[in-house]
Amino acid sequence: MKNKKNKTRKVLLQCSCEFTRLGLETVLNSACDESDNNAVFSISSLKQAEDKLISQRGLGVIILELSYLNYNVLALLEVMNRHIPRHHPNSKVLIFTDAKCNDAVKRYLAGMENVSRVLSINDSIEKIKSEFSRINQPDQIEHTSVVKKTNVLSSREMNILQSLLKGKSVEQLACELTLNHKTISSHKRSAMRKLGIHSFPPLLISP
Repeated sequence: MKNKKNKTRKVLLQCSCEFTRLGLETVLNSACDESDNNAVFSISSLKQAEDKLISQRGLGVIILELSYLNYNVLALLEVMNRHIPRHHPNSKVLIFTDAKCNDAVKRYLAGMENVSRVLSINDSIEKIKSEFSRINQPDQIEHTSVVKKTNVLSSREMNILQSLLKGKSVEQLACELTLNHKTISSHKRSAMRKLGIHSFPPLLISP
């Protein structure tokens, strides 16, 4: 009987904690079928993940961490909105959040077209392994009752939010971008409405 040829799936795993990252690698590999292998690119920072998304082709699974100790939400959304759709449109994306992640932000991320699931870093090993097993089925058609509803932030909205979070005022941005201050305010309101938030704190890095 002819042996079934092993399939290798490229996985990008980004997590700032080395011990957590090693644990996720172990669970990920244990969730593989006997005929499958994972080539895991294991890195710590979101900037490294961004570089790898650009340089590495053919990633099947992308696992990213949203940790308020290291990044704000917009840093992750920049990667989600720009690099993954452009370079890896068919990848399955898992996002791990910590306990401080705002529920509205989780809903926004979960609704993005390329996100398979948003999990908590504190979820049980069984739950994480089950999710890894599900996304490790490349030929499986996913049937889900969850309709992707996220209205993705535009580049303009993203840039305006980033500038406002850095301390710039609406008036300063209007001058820099040669736009009416009402237009800047409109983009700000639109972005916050899409994210499901009413103030900036959910987007800020936790002290």
